[in-house]
Amino acid sequence: MKSLTHPYPCPSAGLEFNKPSRVHVARAQRKARAIATIATLLVSAVFAQSPIISIVAFQGESIEGLAENEILEQWSLDKGINQHGSVLFSGLITRFDERGRKIRAGKGLWSGRSGAIELVMREGQAIPNQNPPLVYTELLSPIRLNDRNQVAFFARIGSSPEASQSTALFVGEPHDLQMVAKDGDPAVGFETLNGTIEFKTEFNLSTRARVELSNTNLFAWSAAVKTSDFERFGIWATDSAGTHLISPISNDFQTGHFPDLAMSPNGTVAFTQKGAADTLFVHSILELKRIAQENQTVADTTDRWRVFSRLTFLNDGSLTFGAQTRAEGSSRNDVAIWRWLNGNFTRIAVSGTTLIPDELRSRSVSLHPISSRSGVVTYQACGESFTRPRPQCEPVILMNDGTQDLIIAYEGMPFPGGDPGDKITLSGVKNLTDITVISNDLGTRVMHLGKKSSDGNLNQGIYRIEDTGYSPIIEAGDMIELTEESKANVTGVHIDASRTTTNPLPALNNNNQLLLTLNTEEFANVLAVVEIQTPSIITVQKKAQEILLQWDGNGILESAPNVAGPWSRSPSQELLQQFSPEQTHHFFRIQREN
Repeated sequence: MKSLTHPYPCPSAGLEFNKPSRVHVARAQRKARAIATIATLLVSAVFAQSPIISIVAFQGESIEGLAENEILEQWSLDKGINQHGSVLFSGLITRFDERGRKIRAGKGLWSGRSGAIELVMREGQAIPNQNPPLVYTELLSPIRLNDRNQVAFFARIGSSPEASQSTALFVGEPHDLQMVAKDGDPAVGFETLNGTIEFKTEFNLSTRARVELSNTNLFAWSAAVKTSDFERFGIWATDSAGTHLISPISNDFQTGHFPDLAMSPNGTVAFTQKGAADTLFVHSILELKRIAQENQTVADTTDRWRVFSRLTFLNDGSLTFGAQTRAEGSSRNDVAIWRWLNGNFTRIAVSGTTLIPDELRSRSVSLHPISSRSGVVTYQACGESFTRPRPQCEPVILMNDGTQDLIIAYEGMPFPGGDPGDKITLSGVKNLTDITVISNDLGTRVMHLGKKSSDGNLNQGIYRIEDTGYSPIIEAGDMIELTEESKANVTGVHIDASRTTTNPLPALNNNNQLLLTLNTEEFANVLAVVEIQTPSIITVQKKAQEILLQWDGNGILESAPNVAGPWSRSPSQELLQQFSPEQTHHFFRIQREN
């Protein structure tokens, strides 16, 4: 195991502090000390706290709702956490037969907080309040969770576990799920055409029905509408007053692909209508707006819209999306990421732009947006190197904060804040399937990265992306203390893939709680919520013969006559203190235990 103490460079001879990276479960602490002598003119120390780790589930162990001979074999990539720390995830259940052999026992869906996880549903379980009786036969993607702890999911249902008869949409609180609609139900808004609902749930996401929850009592969903003569697609909104159709009824709304669908926390809906002309709509409480359409001019340019994709609302109410556009007289489509707010379009990035510093390689770029959160858009560019015999696409991760593009990571980039010679690596890292920056409204930004040292050693971890460098939150080699008796050595980490579904559930909330998978040696993989701690600050300044000490109150201020101690609680816990020292040197530290 690696050393758990990482010395930081001292900004002055009168200051030193260490950052132990020992990680505990339910008792996580990271101690640091700021040492100031009377000769020190100004010392400012900033140091991180260990994350608090709360276990959600263990791979290969039992979990709420399972029988004694059943275990949670693995969880899926489709999961997330809301602003209150509740998580939602699905997983595969296995059971042991009389001979001790593992047998697949279906999938389940769980929600709740660490220590209070509850089973929402599982395949083979009876659906409440159904006459004749029905059971869940197969859980489908996507799954949804809002800040009211309501969930939404699609499932195949039937009269028995072996008889899948139709697909249904379920929405509600875990103990009060409502079947909103199922295959064969009359399609609201298509009554004159005798249209019926048909949820297409093939594996290809482009042909799947969608559902999106808001934080109000409103949700939106899509489905096919089938009549004796044709098939169309519809978008509906449902609230306490009932369900109503919000998409136009058009003959153009006939295609092999379901429309893209997104919903803001306050209930605004965005969707595409695919057909003879690709069209982008926004629906609010007041009206339905067609904001862009294929072959119409783009904003104040002569370019024309082509195709729209990956709709996502940011928390500031703006809509981001990917779009192809074509310049007047050109036969080539450009790919760009756009933001729409209050009727105005802003282009965030466009293909063909050289984004990598000249000293590396000149690359053209095609865009693939990977996440949009909290007013910050993170996207991946495909860099093509022309210095090689055949152009090769290499991922480049960028972030746009509304004013500029910031290069976050690419293969071989010097590791910000690392040791000399440390490089970022995005290849060859276990479970690095989702290359993206995850952010929240607090400005916290985290990323799963590989780090290669100058001697070729490879490590990986979750890092906090800051202007001053990338600081580790948890890395391979850290030790997790599950209890006083059991420990686990972290071998890898995984922020589960935001690109596996359209509009994925957030993995980071505004309480700096991050949902991730920890790979370990001693135990099975662990699904955990890591609470990222706010850095603590001590500033010590000499003023004449007095000492001014200021700290942020994040913990307990301790003092000692020597660095080795004895340490004790400082008589004053005031955030700003002025005193005359009795010794030539004195030592202070902030201790925080959670």
